[in-house]
Amino acid sequence: MERAPKLVQFRYNDTHLVQAPGGKRVLAKLPKREAGERREIKRILSSHHCKRCSKCCRGAFSIGETDPNFGSIMEAVRKRKEEFRVEAMGMGRSGTKYYDIGVPRKRNACGFLNWERGQIDHRTLVYSDGKKDGYGDFSCEIYDARASVCMAYPFNITWMSLELEDGTRDDEGTIILDVGCQAIMELLENGIGHLTESEILSLAAESGVDGESLLFSVPRSLQEVKDRVAEYNKENRILVNEEGERIYPMNVWELFMENMYLAH
Repeated sequence: MERAPKLVQFRYNDTHLVQAPGGKRVLAKLPKREAGERREIKRILSSHHCKRCSKCCRGAFSIGETDPNFGSIMEAVRKRKEEFRVEAMGMGRSGTKYYDIGVPRKRNACGFLNWERGQIDHRTLVYSDGKKDGYGDFSCEIYDARASVCMAYPFNITWMSLELEDGTRDDEGTIILDVGCQAIMELLENGIGHLTESEILSLAAESGVDGESLLFSVPRSLQEVKDRVAEYNKENRILVNEEGERIYPMNVWELFMENMYLAH
């Protein structure tokens, strides 16, 4: 886990989780948006395009039988079964079966990830950042027919083991924005540790948004992850602020480390 910049740690020092009636999680005492911050969010998300760095492909992915590309993906996996580990995950609310598609051994990346410069191995991925040493130029073999969970990136589900005030544990997952994405990391470096759903959608709807930018594509990614959470009947995985608005924090939990419990 990447460490949060000190500015973010300072701004979110009083932020903590509260469990509201019905099981909803509230991220309380979030810092208010400062003057010009909304404009900075738009600038960062608008200026970032995919750099083919492969940060979003560093692990397994899951897929349900209702995924539009389920058939073609599973057929490709079966043809190369020695490269993949497939495990049943159970069923969603509608009875849809889900599967976890594990990464090939000695690779630490999705089996559909290709690299123009040669063989992918652990060293390749460690040194890859899409900017230096020629370690960019990754591509997805099934990009045009990839899984919905891949389309949801940079939104992701992270798992937290939180202690409740009575000493019991809660292992529910939470929807986050992944700092593996360079745009999300830049937001963090500028003191921004969360985005609200309304500002994401309103910024993306404004005129002058580059159709190739992250800001243009992020509403679709947001809808993908919301559909996935609804299918699992786990809407409580999405945090809200004290006004009840859905929010998406970056996955740098030392932001809230001392307050990381669910208070009733």
